[in-house]
Amino acid sequence: MTTTHQKQYAEWLEGMNYNYTATIRSIYPLTQTKLEVYINTLLKLNPNIENIYSVIEPDTDPYSKAQDHKESYITQKQSIGNHAHLLIKTTKPQPYITSTTTTYRPPYTIPYYEEIRDLKKITNYIVKYQTDSNYNISIR
Repeated sequence: MTTTHQKQYAEWLEGMNYNYTATIRSIYPLTQTKLEVYINTLLKLNPNIENIYSVIEPDTDPYSKAQDHKESYITQKQSIGNHAHLLIKTTKPQPYITSTTTTYRPPYTIPYYEEIRDLKKITNYIVKYQTDSNYNISIR
């Protein structure tokens, strides 16, 4: 994906008025298929979410601190860790996006979740690692 395409995506995403951002890590390497399952779970648990835009990003350090906290799988020297950045559009502000009322323990964690303060900055950051095959939008 060219820099021009990334800028166009960032501008388009700004117009979507996302209001939350999050990072999702899995105990397994993230693929588009697994991420779609996790995002569908988030949509099911949070009826106020309208849509989620996601981009899978490689970890620059596969032995990062995230693994010490069981937020990611343990990699081997030849493999590369990853995580996904999410843009979330919700109709109702919410302090969390995981269920606290069930005993369900998903195979992922969300170590970072907060309200967006600078949408332009976040969208430009998220598309930085976007390729033709590592992003998705999930709409309710």
